Amino acid sequence: MDKFIKSLFAKFEIQYIFLFVPAIFITLWHIIDNSLPVSDGGGFFFRSISIYENFFLEKDNIFQSFFRYINNIIMDRSYPHFFAVLGSLILIPSFGNWNVAFALMGIFYITLITIFSYLIVFEFTRKKYYSVLAAIIIGTLPAVFTYALKNVAEISLLAFLQP
Repeated sequence: MDKFIKSLFAKFEIQYIFLFVPAIFITLWHIIDNSLPVSDGGGFFFRSISIYENFFLEKDNIFQSFFRYINNIIMDRSYPHFFAVLGSLILIPSFGNWNVAFALMGIFYITLITIFSYLIVFEFTRKKYYSVLAAIIIGTLPAVFTYALKNVAEISLLAFLQP
């Protein structure tokens, strides 16, 4: 295990730390303004809260709750259901705190976009520092950053489809 950790840190390069600059900005924003949106992103988020609450019904044990959660994921055909499931999974480590989970979803979206942007730009230029700078600029563009603040789930879908 120690050898694995040393090899992991040996491959780590310092410019990868800068890819988290947009995530730091969105974290600061969520600390300043922790209100939930009233847009479609808010609707997706509230759907994930209802899925999350299925885990904590008093009449069921953990196995029945997990089975109902999986059944909810498979049987629900709402659009786009993936984001509600993702939100419910993010609610688990935040212990049901809506504001923390909402901030974690925004951080996840912006980090995903920044990392994929870095990989795409690096694929074409083969310049590490230029690619990091371009990814930070893309991650902090108003078109991306404001949608992450509003928790519009389509931006993460775009990040998945970019590569």
